[in-house]
Amino acid sequence: LLQSAGDLPAQARELGRAADHAAESGAGDEATLRLQRAEALSKLKDFQAAVGEYERILQLDPQHSGARGALGKLYLEVGDAGGVERIHRALIERDALAVTSYQALAKAWAEANEPDAHFQAAQVLVSLRAGRAKDRQLVEARCESMPTPRAKTAISDEDFASAVVHPGCRGLIRDFLWRAGHHLLKQLPEDLKSHGIGWRTPRHGIEGDAFPEHGMLAKICGLLGIEQLDVYWMGDWRRPEPVLALGKSGAALILCPEVFSGLTEAGKAFVLGRAVSLVKLNLHFFSLTDADTAQKLVLGALKGFDASRTFPGHDDRALRGIVKAVSRDATLLKSLDGVSKELWRSREALDWQELRRAALLTGSRAGLFVAGGMFPATEAIVHTNMSLRGRVPETAAGVVKLFREVPELVDLAPFAVSERYLELRSSSLRLDL
Repeated sequence: LLQSAGDLPAQARELGRAADHAAESGAGDEATLRLQRAEALSKLKDFQAAVGEYERILQLDPQHSGARGALGKLYLEVGDAGGVERIHRALIERDALAVTSYQALAKAWAEANEPDAHFQAAQVLVSLRAGRAKDRQLVEARCESMPTPRAKTAISDEDFASAVVHPGCRGLIRDFLWRAGHHLLKQLPEDLKSHGIGWRTPRHGIEGDAFPEHGMLAKICGLLGIEQLDVYWMGDWRRPEPVLALGKSGAALILCPEVFSGLTEAGKAFVLGRAVSLVKLNLHFFSLTDADTAQKLVLGALKGFDASRTFPGHDDRALRGIVKAVSRDATLLKSLDGVSKELWRSREALDWQELRRAALLTGSRAGLFVAGGMFPATEAIVHTNMSLRGRVPETAAGVVKLFREVPELVDLAPFAVSERYLELRSSSLRLDL
């Protein structure tokens, strides 16, 4: 009756009473009543009260898409950037390429005067061909002239582990590899010879001028806190991607002119960051070996903590070295005692192919970080991925459909607007915006 009379204040009042009664008595559909009240309050321009009703609905039903979508719009109306972030990051978790969520984040951050966050969201939109003309002009101009990020401080292992490492290789395995990875890596064969590199091939360090991008490499390693890396410049190679190999003194990066051909400076930074960052926390262990070998070596290392542990192939001669090395490392045995026990108990649940994939995606995330955002990362991936060259449509719908086929891009878009990524940029970089 009140609805037919158009008495919105009375509707809101009575719906509120009915919803409260439903909550207290357990009788009636509280969520529906609050949804109707929120709609009435929105028509009355009482946005704060409507926000409260929608938030209550999501407490009752976290998957209520109608309430979530309406609440996101209301947060924009009242200028609540934090609310917009909560709503749309949750939506992006369900759909990594949800254009409307990136648009909402960009708008909220622009209105809240958060220039770096807005720039990051704008880059995602431009990459998806969904940005406004002025956003595209801004992004292209800034990325074209954007220098390698200037560091306030090198990223600590702890910050890298919490902010950059892909969720697929966090937790116990990350902590184990971080602390015990040096033993695991020593069990892998040096493979420089397989790449045609011998004792006569000039070996360089992180610092130097052996090739035009050597200074950029040094800045990236400084930002990522990488202090040891052998570098080889192969001027006659024609390989489109860097090679991370293993030499006598540890990780070795092999580069050639083709790696950088056709890329912007920011695109070059992405390619270098994606490659060298795997040295952090010993994640390159997964990129240097196959899943079966990685599994056997990690289980062998766990046997070094407790000789009674058995698994198929546990007594293979090839595993004696890792078992012995770990069993003699008293510091490691003490510091990783709890982790090793938990990891052993959960060993059957580990997906070794997925761990390798997650490690490689971690490299891509670090590449995006040092490149400055999603746009140069996307441009570099499209340029170096032969399956994407010449296939990128001009419409947002077409780009989203295509990019869904590329796990690297599906992972990078949400990462580019994630809270920890933005915090890491603020804490470790000198941002000139």
